[in-house]
Amino acid sequence: MSVITISEVFQGPALPAGVTIAQVVATVTDSSGATQTVTLNGSETPTPWTSASLTVAAGAGSVSSVATDSAGTAYPAIVQAFNTTSTTAALQLSGTTVTIVTP
Repeated sequence: MSVITISEVFQGPALPAGVTIAQVVATVTDSSGATQTVTLNGSETPTPWTSASLTVAAGAGSVSSVATDSAGTAYPAIVQAFNTTSTTAALQLSGTTVTIVTP
């Protein structure tokens, strides 16, 4: 088993004036095929837009994240691959960061 965290930084497209990102729903699929879903809304503590630690099966997995703005627009899913055996501490693609806490 390994422990990861998911962080989100919305990187576009530009939002209309007065519109903000309301939530990001991230679905983690680990190497065993098990899934976990977390919803981030910016009120997470101690770090906004960062999940609590998730325990996943060691090895390759992926995170699919979908952002929804305050006007109700859902943006296309972003899929980020990760591998808990990687020597890279954090992997990032278009706003989704997977941090390997323990390999």
